[in-house]
Amino acid sequence: MRLSLITTSLILALFTFVVVAGFSLSRTGPRKLSARLLAGFLLALAASLANFLYVTSGMAAQDPRFAFLGNSLGLAAAPLLYLYACSLAVEGFRLRASTALHFAPVLGVLGVVVAAYSLQPEPVQRAILHDAQYPSALNSKLLQAAIFLYVFFYLLACVRVLLRHRALYRQQQAATGLAELGWLRISLAGTLLLAVVEVLHQLLVGRWPLAWLDAGFVVVQAIAAFLFGFYFLVQALRQSAHPPAPVSLPGAGEDKYGPHRLSDAELHENATRIEAYLAQSGAHLQGAIAIGDLADRLPITARDISQTLNRHFGLSFFDFINRQRCEHARHLLAEQPAMTVTEIQTRSGFSSKSSFYTAFRKCTGMTPLAYRQAHESSTQRSGSVP
Repeated sequence: MRLSLITTSLILALFTFVVVAGFSLSRTGPRKLSARLLAGFLLALAASLANFLYVTSGMAAQDPRFAFLGNSLGLAAAPLLYLYACSLAVEGFRLRASTALHFAPVLGVLGVVVAAYSLQPEPVQRAILHDAQYPSALNSKLLQAAIFLYVFFYLLACVRVLLRHRALYRQQQAATGLAELGWLRISLAGTLLLAVVEVLHQLLVGRWPLAWLDAGFVVVQAIAAFLFGFYFLVQALRQSAHPPAPVSLPGAGEDKYGPHRLSDAELHENATRIEAYLAQSGAHLQGAIAIGDLADRLPITARDISQTLNRHFGLSFFDFINRQRCEHARHLLAEQPAMTVTEIQTRSGFSSKSSFYTAFRKCTGMTPLAYRQAHESSTQRSGSVP
């Protein structure tokens, strides 16, 4: 019954990966590359799952020729996940001929599998498959460690790309959400945690080969893998419906603006236009606003808006909008004593209490309530002076 349940779960997971991959391959539009990379990642996972099913179901015992092939192909999931993250996070991301180098280790492992296993006589294949101590390259601790480090390296590379995207995203957007790719960071954190648990699994079970300890690790890893896998699939599909906001990575060099560098006069003119538009329209008080929204309403490109805010005000777009919102909130706190702090937060364009308090404290050095109390005390002292 236990084997039947595991087999059924594996088949269901395999079917889900293939279906979602097929859905991703059928997508068209500007995010087609991301969809293709997601499909490749899911198919690589499906190959690894199929290999596991092939071994655990007993089929490998009857015909061991294809064992390890699925796992070898499954290694491609690591660079594919990295490329998928890059396609979501980096504006103008394209696949190049050099991208194939990411998969060179996969081909190397596949070559080792073919030479050290697939081309060997069946008795040797069975010995390698069932005896971890059999002298073979596939049982080499060095090869196993290299494979683990290869996967771990790409997971860390994904995290680095997403953290950099988050920092740059906040320079261009005044609100956070699905486009900030927090869901992918959570998925990667879960995967890294599973990798660490697997290392502990191998170390502890190798030191104390107890059946209950091995089974406990397997159950915990299976449940965690299901939860993180389900979360990843749901969020990836949501991401397909709500395209992310990729960012342009700043180039190297002393002047990152290059030939697009604005003069001081142009910076001053742009700054005046931006402040005048916000004062007149109150666009920053209506909730989420992106740098592209200003570019659509002003005769200034998004690139020049970003440069103006960075060089003239010394602020990112995120901080500039929050500063404008805080100025509005300060006015309401001083002029509308009957208005609640929550209402002021909403009227100032902040989506949450935490973001309001954080931004207001950054601008004024105190909380909204403390600012109101300080203003009232100052007014009372001024009024009592003859």
